[in-house]
Order: sequence, then C-alpha cells, then structure tokens
Amino acid sequence: MDLVPVGAFDLSQPIGSGGTGVVWKGRHRDTGVLVAVKVLRGVDALRDRVVPNSFHNEVRAIAALDHPGIVWIYDVGEISPEARELSGGKLAEKAPYFVMEYAS
Repeated sequence: MDLVPVGAFDLSQPIGSGGTGVVWKGRHRDTGVLVAVKVLRGVDALRDRVVPNSFHNEVRAIAALDHPGIVWIYDVGEISPEARELSGGKLAEKAPYFVMEYAS
C-alpha cells in the first residue's frame, strides 16, 4: 500500500486496533517526525453520535493532561475522500482522527 496522506502526515500501516479505532504509523511530511494516528473505525460507528462524541472526549481528556508518561496530541481532523481511496477503503471518509506522539 502507498502512503496515505492525512492532514500534514503520511500514514504507512496499521499498528494496532481497539474497540472503536485503528492506530496507524505515520510521519509528518515536512519534519519526518514519527507519529501514531488513531482513526475512528468504520462507517457504522460514524452513524452513532455517541461514538464520535466519546472519541472527541478522549482527545480532549488526553490533550488536557501533562505528564511524562502520557503522549502529546499534535493534530485532529477528519479522513478525506482521497485518504479513503488511497487506503483501499481501510479508512472511512469523514472518520475523525487524532495524531499523537509515537511511543515505541
């Protein structure tokens, strides 16, 4: 799969998943900084208002914390039609995402 452009980042591959989202490995296009991008999973989840609201609450909660053991949030957005197409449909158009510090 080719790199998938999402905002200022290029996603390369999924590296993990959970109940509501998939985490992708990515890089900032200009700086080369390695990042992790959590994307809300599936079109069905987007239809249910509770799931996107919970996702946005998660982003706000993480962003409000300041501790060495908690990753930084760099960016938030929605998956574009181009990203959906380039991902082979693995990413849902308009799915919310957030970009965070990559922790290995």
